[in-house]
Amino acid sequence: MKCECCKNEIKEGKTICSVCGMTLLTGDDINPTVKASVIEDIRQKYLKDTTLLLKTYEYEISDGKVTENGTKIIRLFDALQLKNDVVKMLSHDFEEVVSSRDFALEIIVRKNGKDTTHQLKFKPTKEISHKRIGVQLTPGFRCRIYVGSGDNFIASDEISLI
Repeated sequence: MKCECCKNEIKEGKTICSVCGMTLLTGDDINPTVKASVIEDIRQKYLKDTTLLLKTYEYEISDGKVTENGTKIIRLFDALQLKNDVVKMLSHDFEEVVSSRDFALEIIVRKNGKDTTHQLKFKPTKEISHKRIGVQLTPGFRCRIYVGSGDNFIASDEISLI
């Protein structure tokens, strides 16, 4: 059975989600409005004040040499904007890079002003153009980052938002 709030798999015989603490609400006598309110309260508790950021690097070419010319932090999404099993695409397109080699992105989870940095490694199975970025909320208040363009996307390992 899955938790109705965080979608985490709940072991048989358990009545409380081990991730978010939501009690399993079963039976036909549960008011749907009350149920939705409880779910939203728990989502707020865990995902409020949580933002996903992307650290990008800027480079300069001068006299045939490439040098780093600073970094920039781009806000991807506030965690409360994300929905389970839906990939939310950033409206911003990045300069297109085509690669068949492994590459990494630096994602920052900012929760209550505290940053946790994740180096996400991507292993393309074939040459991929990575111009767009998306985020998908996954069970247990975790997320996965997608990069690519068109219909060709690859996903990162999951990272925790809590």
